[in-house]
Amino acid sequence: MSKVHFLETVQRIAGAIGDKRADGELATFLNATSAADGADFARLNALCAEGERDVWLLAREAAGVKFGRVVKPAAEAGRFSVDVDGMKDVKGPPSHTHSEIGGVMPIAGAPRFDGRPEASLRPRQRSLPDGDGRRRRCALSHA
Repeated sequence: MSKVHFLETVQRIAGAIGDKRADGELATFLNATSAADGADFARLNALCAEGERDVWLLAREAAGVKFGRVVKPAAEAGRFSVDVDGMKDVKGPPSHTHSEIGGVMPIAGAPRFDGRPEASLRPRQRSLPDGDGRRRRCALSHA
């Protein structure tokens, strides 16, 4: 049942984002509606953990990074695709160049993304993992 609830949560978040641009105004909006200490983010984090445990969420692995495309564009998340990855102690360049709305979910240690330790949904340009620790990332990427 976690996949159904995951899709419902992502659909609600993507619907609230709508056609907003990935910029500072969107960051403010997301901090108000889907903050790290809020219900949507906590639910998304729990559903990601459940999906990882049940292996439907992070079904692939390459170079120590588990990943999966959970939603293709024009499906449940509208104009977004939804990717989730799990990594530990990864540093280096991004794997894509398009903007995304990413949720970083620390699991252990002090993982950082774009120089920030925060666990929240926020727009990013060319996201860059740059810290030690284990974390999951749920990304809504612009199609």
